[in-house]
Amino acid sequence: MTNVVTNVVESDLCSGCGVCVAVCPHAALGMITALNGDLVARAVGDCCESCNLCLQVCPFVDGVHDPRQHNINLFSRKVQSSAAFHENIGWHRRCFAGFARVADHRSRAASGGLVTWCLDSLLNNGLVDKTSVVGLSPEADPPLFQFKTASSAQEIRCAAGSVYHPVEISGLLSEMMADPSARWALVGIPCLCAAVRTAAMKIPKIRGSLRYLLGLACGMLQNTMYTEFLLAKSGTVPAEVVEITYRKKRPHAPANDYGFCALDRGGRAGPLLPYLGLPYFLAKNAYFRYNACNYCKDAFAEAADACFMDAWLPEYMTDPRGTSLVVVRSQSVEELLLGGGTSGDLHLDTISAERVVLSQKGHVDRKQQLICIRLPGSHSTYQGKAWTYWKDRLDWWLQRRTQYRSKRVWSRYGRKYGRLAFWVAMADLLLAQTIRPFLQRLIRLPGRVARKVVTLLGMR
Repeated sequence: MTNVVTNVVESDLCSGCGVCVAVCPHAALGMITALNGDLVARAVGDCCESCNLCLQVCPFVDGVHDPRQHNINLFSRKVQSSAAFHENIGWHRRCFAGFARVADHRSRAASGGLVTWCLDSLLNNGLVDKTSVVGLSPEADPPLFQFKTASSAQEIRCAAGSVYHPVEISGLLSEMMADPSARWALVGIPCLCAAVRTAAMKIPKIRGSLRYLLGLACGMLQNTMYTEFLLAKSGTVPAEVVEITYRKKRPHAPANDYGFCALDRGGRAGPLLPYLGLPYFLAKNAYFRYNACNYCKDAFAEAADACFMDAWLPEYMTDPRGTSLVVVRSQSVEELLLGGGTSGDLHLDTISAERVVLSQKGHVDRKQQLICIRLPGSHSTYQGKAWTYWKDRLDWWLQRRTQYRSKRVWSRYGRKYGRLAFWVAMADLLLAQTIRPFLQRLIRLPGRVARKVVTLLGMR
């Protein structure tokens, strides 16, 4: 049968969103955590030959996820006259930087608390009946993060904060279809937002219930092993975990140097792991990364009504309490935020699209610029930049091998023998990552020498 399992999962392009599971009319799909730590779709029943709905909603069915057509159809100037276009962001209305003045929102949130405030306000103003949140389910074995329903401000605040763990939304979408009268606001990473938008186009019950779709800017996604590894580093047994905080704010540290910590059933907390240490090293070098992320061009959730992210800009980095940036695409979200600014609930500054892109430059480079190096025929885009081409090829060669081997090694050796066995098995790639800056300078050296010679000859 041709379905999302045969065409996407077996090509290692599943991002684990779970939308295909929810929309399958024959309940022939389910979700499973694979041996390599990826949360992916699987076949659990007989598939109908004439049905390809799962393929229609999958953002990676064509091999590369490009959200621009969704963005044009929903938010372009043909739809709203005040829309503006930016090459990296797509169509949007305006951009803000700010934070929630309500201390509870900002202190619990990953950055400035704008997402938490928006969900809270949507409920309080009667604009939605339910919202999605992500929370830990300690009863699972091992404990997993899951999408959950929130219908009160308290439930939203308790679930505030970013989670760097794959989650799937099939349960929530099934709940939406079971009660089409309920109005929903959903929050998700870019590929999930695109899949939900497509599902809403195909299924009237989802389209009628979905009132707001809020996106979160995404660089790349690590699988379940990322959390397992950090728990091992903190000395916490995964089966005993009752609370995980990926972004604990540190009062005297820059906004981007938050910490990872966990709490077990006995109330014991492991040491705080600063993000700019091990967590950043793992993410930067593609340890446990989803392969689908290498083929995603969506950095700013272009299918969502708004996209929220961290304000990684010099003027905001020094405030450890955190500041949010938001790209607003729908008029209703714009009015909601402006109303919060007028009432004093929010502090908002208008910011240019260029500054938003600059704040996420690393994500934009990886997703929208360097994706060409991962696709066939990429050499043609580097005409006249041979040294840059080989530098980027070296990065991709190293990241691809790290991505696959880290999953295999942690599954076979790390879980059984610990982190030391993992690093021993990864020693050659770890060495390559250490000397990579030297190799990159070496690759660029002939070009620099040639340019210097040409300059000297020209002067003479």
